[in-house]
Amino acid sequence: MRRVTKFALSASLTVLWTLLVAPMVLAQNSAPVAERTAVRSQDAVYYPGTGDDWERRRAQDVGMDPLELAGAIEFARSSETEAPRDLERNHYLGFGREPHGEAIGPFKTRGDQTGIILRHGYIVAEWGEPHRVDMTFSVTKSFLSTTVGLAWDRGMIRDLDDPVKEYVPTDHFDSEHNRKVSWDHLLRQTSDWEGTLWAKPDWADRPPRDMPLAEYQERERNEPGSSYKYNDVRVNVLALAALHVWRRPLPQVLRDYVMDPIGASNTWRWYGYENSWVIVDGVKVQSVSGGGHWGGGMWISAMDQGPAAPLGRLGDDGAHADRGTTHLRVHELVPQHGSAAAAKRPRDVVLPLGCGRQRGVLRS
Repeated sequence: MRRVTKFALSASLTVLWTLLVAPMVLAQNSAPVAERTAVRSQDAVYYPGTGDDWERRRAQDVGMDPLELAGAIEFARSSETEAPRDLERNHYLGFGREPHGEAIGPFKTRGDQTGIILRHGYIVAEWGEPHRVDMTFSVTKSFLSTTVGLAWDRGMIRDLDDPVKEYVPTDHFDSEHNRKVSWDHLLRQTSDWEGTLWAKPDWADRPPRDMPLAEYQERERNEPGSSYKYNDVRVNVLALAALHVWRRPLPQVLRDYVMDPIGASNTWRWYGYENSWVIVDGVKVQSVSGGGHWGGGMWISAMDQGPAAPLGRLGDDGAHADRGTTHLRVHELVPQHGSAAAAKRPRDVVLPLGCGRQRGVLRS
């Protein structure tokens, strides 16, 4: 099995299999998520309650073919990655071979292959350990971009095209190149930000195999916004910048404005690194990571990830999934379908950030 496939599947440790033609939150005029109202009307939006207060439906009752659904479940069960369940060991078989590849965040051993299937917000199938908390690697990026969207919605970030330097008191954006980097560039992974963060140089993440490393380190930088590169150092720079905007830990932001309102449990955790601590307003705060590349990231169960799934359109395309787009309507927490221009419209935020490692997400 190719390394990208093995790692992509292992990164989807919770393996949240979601089938959504009309996601849990579809209607433009739907009630706010905070109301948690379970509407029974066929044309209305259904919101599950908290915890296990989540209605089940038979496949045929929600317009799904039971035989095809059974086939999809069997495919999921039989497609578990062959990579080690010890994820720290798995790290050193893959990313650990890169320059500066040593782990600096926590890992855990993943559980059994697990999944839930949703249709119109109802659970139509589940297997494995849906309540077990596991690492979800780059799915973390959907949660990170959500915290940035919330800051933008509250006017804490005036414009996504603003240079990030205007908001961050550190020297991470002082170079001639980095001072041009905007929030939009970081969100779209088009910044080509240069530097080192948490002892990880930007060039050490997935260096090209067709260029000598020394030559790659000295290459001419691409103008921000002109080229795409999936890079976890730069994602972590975004997390640090968002922390300075909020002046509070991002897990607290996510808890207060997203996870508690949608009725998530208190078992999820969002970790940073052993060396990613900073002082904000006299308080020691950990800057979280945007994935599990060197450990850390979002650890969450399938049951908690289910209600949060509409925050990110998590792609299942192995070739382009890392370029998935997070679509967030901040006030109602509903997915929006539109272009980048939607970011300029009131109440609509389009925040692209690579979240494609969640290979276990399917949409009908």
